[in-house]
Amino acid sequence: MPFTYVRLLTAVIAHRLSEEQENLPGAQELLQIFDHEPDFDLGRQNIDLYLGQEAAAEQKANLKSLQRVYRLSPSRDRYDVMRTLRDCS
Repeated sequence: MPFTYVRLLTAVIAHRLSEEQENLPGAQELLQIFDHEPDFDLGRQNIDLYLGQEAAAEQKANLKSLQRVYRLSPSRDRYDVMRTLRDCS
């Protein structure tokens, strides 16, 4: 997948997440990561290496959870599928 397309996918996820942040625990922290790191690739990034030791365990868990459902979701209507999967867990 081209780099620009991957960045766009993460940006779309971040935007949709910002619209619904009251429904997702830890959304504010996730949005801060997306805001401060525009090159962050939700599909490929190693969360432990990316966040390092100083990150809170809950922050890592929330981001890893979002990454798992991202990877399971088809590219078409990805956020809607992700939201459904997260709501089921």
